[in-house]
Amino acid sequence: RRVHGIDAYLDSCRLLGHFYASPGCTEHHYALPYYKMSQLSLKQIVEESAVFNRNYVAKQQIQQTDGDDQLSSVSMGSLGSDGFMYYLNVTMVDKMREQQVDEDTANRIIEVFAHHDAEGLPLIILDSWLDNYSLKQTINKLEEIKHRVKINQMNTYTMAMIKLLAADDDNEQMFDLIDSWSPSDTVCDKNLAEYLFISGISQRPYLLCISQKWTRLARVLIEHRPSLLLDCLWHCLINKRLTLDSTIEVLDLNDETRSEYLLTFLRRVVSNASVLIKQLHMKPSTLIKCLPDRCSIYFILPILKLSCD
Repeated sequence: RRVHGIDAYLDSCRLLGHFYASPGCTEHHYALPYYKMSQLSLKQIVEESAVFNRNYVAKQQIQQTDGDDQLSSVSMGSLGSDGFMYYLNVTMVDKMREQQVDEDTANRIIEVFAHHDAEGLPLIILDSWLDNYSLKQTINKLEEIKHRVKINQMNTYTMAMIKLLAADDDNEQMFDLIDSWSPSDTVCDKNLAEYLFISGISQRPYLLCISQKWTRLARVLIEHRPSLLLDCLWHCLINKRLTLDSTIEVLDLNDETRSEYLLTFLRRVVSNASVLIKQLHMKPSTLIKCLPDRCSIYFILPILKLSCD
């Protein structure tokens, strides 16, 4: 009896979740707790929600579509309800409830956002745990929604596109995007484009460094645009998005051909030591400890002078 009671409870939560996620439901925010209490996986909810609401949406679209097109349109329409989109938006960024979904389900979620929440799609790509979608299809979806993205959201949109292009080995296209990055339909100059890129990275430093390890985007930048990468790291440091330890560690590659980048960054650290000490509330001695052991006395003396002053 206890088992049957639990099954009945879970089933009622499932049905209530579908009810509150149905199109036109005014109390759509209740879909989230009922879906969670139903213990259904995200894949099951995506599949069942479309089936549950199909008849409702079909009545509104049957005169406009027929055949396979009707089924596709109905399924996508039912998944675009306020309740379902609210559930997706919360679930996608909940790291505590990260789930494994297959590529088909991930692609379907991307498609739902492209159809019904164009402003939310770049955020899902950047900040959610969803990552096993088709890169080619997702890039195409982002390109499709570009005209629907507001000017003040172009920063987020472009960072999402750059993340996808870097992962897709399309480096040349990625740099074309950085160079032509514009917050409007007009092409901005290279300095403004790079500033916007740096600003976007400083908001999401994990695009460059995760657990003190390079991401693919960072490796691409250090090969092709090292000065731009150093500027990004500096802004992340100043804005307290990366620690000095982690910044130096990822640059300290023990690679003869790249050691110049670490030295360049260290010179910047030393020449702006007073700013760092004030901005990061560091003691000069702490700053010195962060420097690599092989740093010469010429890097340390200017900082020691600050402690004496």
